[in-house]
Amino acid sequence: IYIVTAKSLHLREKPDKLSKSLIQIPFQTEIEIQEISEKVELDSKFDSWGMTKYKNKSGFVFLGFARPMTSLKSLREFHSSNEKYIINELIQENSNQKYCGDWFAGYCITQIRKKSTNKIVYEKNDYIFKEFLDDDN
Repeated sequence: IYIVTAKSLHLREKPDKLSKSLIQIPFQTEIEIQEISEKVELDSKFDSWGMTKYKNKSGFVFLGFARPMTSLKSLREFHSSNEKYIINELIQENSNQKYCGDWFAGYCITQIRKKSTNKIVYEKNDYIFKEFLDDDN
């Protein structure tokens, strides 16, 4: 099982970015992957295409915009200056990793939740949360 981490993920007819999009799968939707291809580069991401089914349509999704559904734990947490959002740096539950950054970035997930609802509003694989911070946060 994978979770869509992009705003939406195209389910394509073939494992190719230029292939016809059959439907868009929304952010945070769980999808079951039946088959995974060799890794390829797409939009500066190096990952695999996965065959899946969504709303009675079968096709392919690029897994660089999804993540395996695993138990995660928070490594660090940051609150926005307006206190509306919580930014979490997450790693796998069973990891002994102590920080994210440099070559560890590939093992980190940055997730932003709205504080009032605890709803995930943004998630990105292979990111460290300092890349989200600017002078306004």
